[in-house]
Amino acid sequence: MGQQFPSPASVASGSTAALAIVLVVSNFAQAWDPFGHRRTPEPLASLAAVVSQLGITNTYGFFGAMNTRRPDIVVEGSRDGRRRLPYAFRYKPGDPHRCPTWNIRHQPRLDWSMWFAAGKSALGSPWLGTLMRRLPEGSPEVLGLLTHNPFPERPLKYVRALLYR
Repeated sequence: MGQQFPSPASVASGSTAALAIVLVVSNFAQAWDPFGHRRTPEPLASLAAVVSQLGITNTYGFFGAMNTRRPDIVVEGSRDGRRRLPYAFRYKPGDPHRCPTWNIRHQPRLDWSMWFAAGKSALGSPWLGTLMRRLPEGSPEVLGLLTHNPFPERPLKYVRALLYR
């Protein structure tokens, strides 16, 4: 009887499975530190170092690091400069007693941009100044982006944006 060798298909399957295991373990090792663990265990760190030299894994993510605080911009309007009412955005977190709005398959650009603007200077978000100028005008296009207009009778006189942490 002759010696039997594994079929090319079984060798390919075994190699693919081994590579998949190495990549999953390596990615786990790279993700270990951002999840608050003090130090990556040495065997995982060594494997991650070897695999990272191949350039086939990385820790890229849209949110590579999450903050523990969330700055928020609240836009308020007033007619007399004393009594101020907030504008409510459709999708932006605000009133804690309001249920979150369902927005699957829809990217609420204004609300999303407000979140990023809160982490930048006003110069980094020039559209915010345009929004603030258009609100006192009662622009239907701008007011249509909001949940409701707290000044439906006539346009307001004052508007301000406050940054909360």
